[in-house]
Amino acid sequence: MKRQILLSSLTAIFLWGGYAEVAHRSAWAQEPSTAPQTESGWELLSRPEAGFAIEIPPGTLREEVQSVETEVGQIELHTIGVDRETRVYAVRYNDFPEVFQALPAETLLEGTMRGLTANVSQRLEADRPISLAGHPGLDLYYEGLDGLVYKHRVYLVNQRIYQTIVVTSQEDLTNFLSEADRFLDSFNLTALEPQF
Repeated sequence: MKRQILLSSLTAIFLWGGYAEVAHRSAWAQEPSTAPQTESGWELLSRPEAGFAIEIPPGTLREEVQSVETEVGQIELHTIGVDRETRVYAVRYNDFPEVFQALPAETLLEGTMRGLTANVSQRLEADRPISLAGHPGLDLYYEGLDGLVYKHRVYLVNQRIYQTIVVTSQEDLTNFLSEADRFLDSFNLTALEPQF
């Protein structure tokens, strides 16, 4: 039951000032993991076609793509996550529609943050500006309106937003920050594979 609540909450995080509406939701597709394991059982998950690699804990790997209709066009929101006991570890990414491509990075990041903070009940720490390979981002730690706890990083890389997220319940905070930081710190950008 807790796992379903976590997955539903992860799906409820919207983009661009909260103006997005999910037009289509696909079921999370389970995929067997074939990545090499480390001593602790964590694996390197590489997605060259999406431009990133990240270390993931043992658990059920799931992927989905949502078509999100916004006021300025459709966005394909990609989610790759690991469902592990009472926690979800996920990477979400999407490209902004062409109409946004001329906007400054700060405006795009600020719009994304407006959408995210609409779901925040209370900040557990102040938001912290960060960067990854010279790309701007924010580090957040908060309780959502759903009562769950989120450790969340957002990066703007050209016209793509990457979100790395770890979600848990209030009852499962033991070692939460250290495990969440391990996941979030392992996120790296890779060269995108050419799309034909």
